[in-house]
Amino acid sequence: MFLTSAHRDVCIVTLLLTVFASLCAHSQTPRIFGAGVISTSLDELNTSFSSDGNTVYFSISPTDGHTGMIAHSVLVDGVWSKPEIELFNSQYNNYDPCVSRDDKRLFFSSDRPIDGHRDGDFNIWYVEKQGDRWGDPLPLGDQINDGFNQFYPTLASNGNLYFNSNKDGSYDLYVSRYANGKYMPSEKLKGKLNSMITREGDAIVSSDEKFIVATIYGRPDSFGSGDLYISYNHNDEWSEPINLGDHVNSSSKEYAPAFSSDQTKLYFTSYREKSKSSTFENDHRINTALNGLGNIYEIDFEQLKPGGKHP
Repeated sequence: MFLTSAHRDVCIVTLLLTVFASLCAHSQTPRIFGAGVISTSLDELNTSFSSDGNTVYFSISPTDGHTGMIAHSVLVDGVWSKPEIELFNSQYNNYDPCVSRDDKRLFFSSDRPIDGHRDGDFNIWYVEKQGDRWGDPLPLGDQINDGFNQFYPTLASNGNLYFNSNKDGSYDLYVSRYANGKYMPSEKLKGKLNSMITREGDAIVSSDEKFIVATIYGRPDSFGSGDLYISYNHNDEWSEPINLGDHVNSSSKEYAPAFSSDQTKLYFTSYREKSKSSTFENDHRINTALNGLGNIYEIDFEQLKPGGKHP
């Protein structure tokens, strides 16, 4: 069949548009992160990346009665290395790693005792880099650790620390501002993000504090038991949270959001994509990533934000 140059050009344009649409659809489909290495048959959650994006810290929640622990993996020649358990883990639970933007501190939440006194609460701790290793864990002061549960620290570029806590009767999001080398007493985020009838959980704030992606439970527009929402900061008033939609959220639980170091990708933990089998034939399903436990997913972030890029 003979094609004129005009017809040929139309065919080429159509093909390119088809390929582009396919790539866009792929970019909006969550992908398991580090399948078989980071996302495994265990329950993985809470990612935080070094400033160059080549080291990822995350939590592992064992199912055999052991306590939660923090591990890291290094990107070598485009492949994530076998995870190594951090030496500062203890016999207590350790979750929610958040590495500072200068890579000198790693914040996390733990129910380990403070000053030898254990009350069962989770508090925010940190370790400092000492050469090629992390030092001994230290708790933040009582302006943050105040006798209630504090979870999921996340840092803005100015050092302000965001976290969730039940200090006001229900779980809400708080910020402790960093000024003159120390953290100020924490404040509940103002505006429409926090609510007494919903539970605001794990959240990740943008480096410039213009928006935050948060796990929220109990909203009427939820797809499942926990969904990810975005809220924008307007003069320290946080907007009504907007559901990130079914590209991210499912009928299962989505939580523990995180950004890549350049904020172009969103990471989160989900319990989606369970094996269709109803039995554990030969223990095969229980030893795969899709065994019903949490895996870490990644998705391109820019096109997800309602209204596109933040002004």
